[in-house]
Amino acid sequence: MVDQRQPWVAFFRNLNLGHAGSPTRGQLEAAFVEAGATAARSFRTNGTVIFSASQPAATLADAHARLASVGYADAVFLRGVDELRVAEVGGLFPDPQPVDVYRQCYTFVDAPLPEGLTPPWAAAQGDLDLHAVHGLIVLSSIRRRGTGVGNPTAVIERSGGGPATTRTRGTVQALLDAAEGWRA
Repeated sequence: MVDQRQPWVAFFRNLNLGHAGSPTRGQLEAAFVEAGATAARSFRTNGTVIFSASQPAATLADAHARLASVGYADAVFLRGVDELRVAEVGGLFPDPQPVDVYRQCYTFVDAPLPEGLTPPWAAAQGDLDLHAVHGLIVLSSIRRRGTGVGNPTAVIERSGGGPATTRTRGTVQALLDAAEGWRA
């Protein structure tokens, strides 16, 4: 059974507050409140929203539909804070972090990874490692190699994995810290 009281997080793909085709912070938060969220807060400017709702999936679907009025119509992914916490403390990232890692990331997907991307997986050019999958969260490391920097979203989408969106581990850790004070 899903804990409806936990904070929930919406990860919007290609949403940057105030940019063309994206809402402002006020519009984004209002869409959630108008959709029935008891509280909603945009977290950073990258389309990440923490919210509370008795029916989180329905609230997110309604908020997402409301954002069409400001021109936003891309994908969105719902995750519970508890799921993010388990992925973070579950030892799924290499420890300690290798020196040549530029960023560690969480990529959110709506379907299992396509065959051929099953972790552990490494890009041939050496700029991306997929470490683990926790539910529908892919944990990866981006490495700086030559002129390229790995992109987990692009790799997953190009291989037929459907829409995806990525946040850095630092963003997710800060989100989890913010969620600590969220619980009632």
